[in-house]
Amino acid sequence: MDHLGRILRNDTYTRKIDLRDNAINSPDDVLNKDFIAGLYTNDTLLNIDLRSNKGYSGEAKRKLALCMIKNIDKARQSQVPIKP
Repeated sequence: MDHLGRILRNDTYTRKIDLRDNAINSPDDVLNKDFIAGLYTNDTLLNIDLRSNKGYSGEAKRKLALCMIKNIDKARQSQVPIKP
């Protein structure tokens, strides 16, 4: 997850990432410092799906949700069309 975080820091294209059922077993993987920092820095990612991973804890859900809300708000302010 740390590699994905480093990629997301500079990514301006990706809108959705689906990591469902990827055997992410530890909350430490999802709450990895580089991964969370990449999400906080990224302004374009609007959806990340980590369902069905044992490591997707309540704290991870909260942090990811806050990042996605921030990005959705920025997209709306810049009038980028958001499709469900």
